[in-house]
Amino acid sequence: KTTEPVVKELVNEEPIPADWTYSTYCRKYLDESVYMPIQYRNLGYKTFGAQDYSASLLNFPNCVGLEKREFQHTYRPFDLLVTMDRKLKIAHETASCARSHNNMLKYLERFLNSYKEMTAGHIISKQAYWRVLELEWRKDEYR
Repeated sequence: KTTEPVVKELVNEEPIPADWTYSTYCRKYLDESVYMPIQYRNLGYKTFGAQDYSASLLNFPNCVGLEKREFQHTYRPFDLLVTMDRKLKIAHETASCARSHNNMLKYLERFLNSYKEMTAGHIISKQAYWRVLELEWRKDEYR
């Protein structure tokens, strides 16, 4: 779903209006919307989410987002702590010459190692899902 209109002035076409208004996506829980990580979670997959930016549609300030947790495992609390706590940032990034993506990959590794009895097909991460979409899109691009 789009939350902003698609502006097409450069190609002399009419804009495409946004699918959702602010009240649609911000003032009510979005659990009933089609959102792939929730679909996978409801099917019994183990889910993992990692992002190193503070705001998104599901956790934007003053928006309600989801009533239930988006993922069983999420990197967000750690990322927010590192952002707010100077000593943690020094310990986990500056002193070790690491960046947020290094911490995310460590967390992903711990997540994957937590489910050794499960096959890779039972574990879905946000990054893996978007990577599959990107590959499908690129496949169409080169046909």
